[in-house]
Amino acid sequence: MNQLTGPIPQSFGCLKSMNYLDLSHNRMYGTVPESLCKLRGLVELNLKVNYFTKVGPECRKLIANKKLDIKMNCILGLPLQRSPEECKAFFLKQHSCPNPSELNIVPCKIDASASTEESEPMGMAPPRSYAALQRHRPSGPR
Repeated sequence: MNQLTGPIPQSFGCLKSMNYLDLSHNRMYGTVPESLCKLRGLVELNLKVNYFTKVGPECRKLIANKKLDIKMNCILGLPLQRSPEECKAFFLKQHSCPNPSELNIVPCKIDASASTEESEPMGMAPPRSYAALQRHRPSGPR
């Protein structure tokens, strides 16, 4: 519920230690990256109440295993989705990201078969590093 909009970046497939991700109740759209759904440690992925339009086979496995909640989106053929009128109204409005090419930057090695048709284009810029980020450590007694 952060008013996020846009597709999920391909780089989320690099978050190998991620167990839980909740992007529900936003205005996110596009294809859910297969690389995200292939993360081995993923326990729960909540993408409900957005405007996603496609999930691939790896994501469908998570749906079947009840690890991915994708209700109230715009995915044809899945139960409990938004109405066609609601989806149409959303997509008639122009939604743009400031730097859409950055959505395809993948700063790690991920399984090439995990990519979707929206994966990194040939001749893309060199990967960027997240080395400047510090790992989150919970505070308080251990």
